[in-house]
Amino acid sequence: MSLLLTRWPYPAKAPPIVTGPDGFCCSQTPAILWSLGKKFGLYPDDSHEALAMQVEQFNSLWHSIFESVRSEATYRIIMFLK
Repeated sequence: MSLLLTRWPYPAKAPPIVTGPDGFCCSQTPAILWSLGKKFGLYPDDSHEALAMQVEQFNSLWHSIFESVRSEATYRIIMFLK
């Protein structure tokens, strides 16, 4: 295991990471959005399951879009540097 992972001070191993004052620690954008949305009342409660699924669908869609843009940008940089 790499030195970085053995000395990393958080239970999460990849950025982005959110750590709250209560010790709550979460990584990865979709999980962060879900957990903070629940914590601050911005995510539908269990009585609105259909709406909650639409929120998850929207969250996953934007995550996929941003990931594909980032991957394309990385590819173009690598090709430029060759």
